[in-house]
Amino acid sequence: WLVVGVCFSIFFFFSIVAYFLLPSVFIKWIYECSFIKAIIAAVLSYFAAISLFLLLFLVMVITFKLSPNKNDEKTYALLQMANIQQKIYDFSGSELTATEAYKENTNKAYLPYIYNTLGIAYEEQNIFDEALKYYNKCYHDTLKEVEKCVIKNNIGVVYLSMHKFHKAKTILEPLINNDSLQHDSPKFAKVLDNLGYAYLKTNSANSFDLLNKSFKI
Repeated sequence: WLVVGVCFSIFFFFSIVAYFLLPSVFIKWIYECSFIKAIIAAVLSYFAAISLFLLLFLVMVITFKLSPNKNDEKTYALLQMANIQQKIYDFSGSELTATEAYKENTNKAYLPYIYNTLGIAYEEQNIFDEALKYYNKCYHDTLKEVEKCVIKNNIGVVYLSMHKFHKAKTILEPLINNDSLQHDSPKFAKVLDNLGYAYLKTNSANSFDLLNKSFKI
């Protein structure tokens, strides 16, 4: 191994010499300058070429990273279509479109939006078990605290629709003490309104106070 190492070192040394010496000789012959200047010019030329190569490689990597994924574009378009269908009360169509978005999707960032869209579509069709399934999936994939509160509110509304008022109350009560939700007035008002309704249906105290507070917000 020692002999191999020595031979490799000698080969490497002469390769480096040849790498810079031959172009230097060529530069000296063409431009009729001193040999030292020719060597410096050759070294600078190599460094310039390597720098240019690295710059082009970096641009290619960045371009590749930033170029939109075709699947992402299709998923986004399908999600927008599903949302439009919900606005015109075509919830069965929205369900089909959101399901297609789920099949096409390869980006985890889209999953909470797909699950939420499916949850709404099923809820509006009174398919409550499926609505709860997708709302819970959305809750576990959502990172922002205020968005988690919104999904919990949606789950509470499903239980209100199922006339499971005590269950809804249990889910909604912790939300009114959430700091992030309190800073979002429209969302906070919805939770107060839903909890006030749950209180009313369970003959709990403060139902009127909650409904009135929601109205004032």
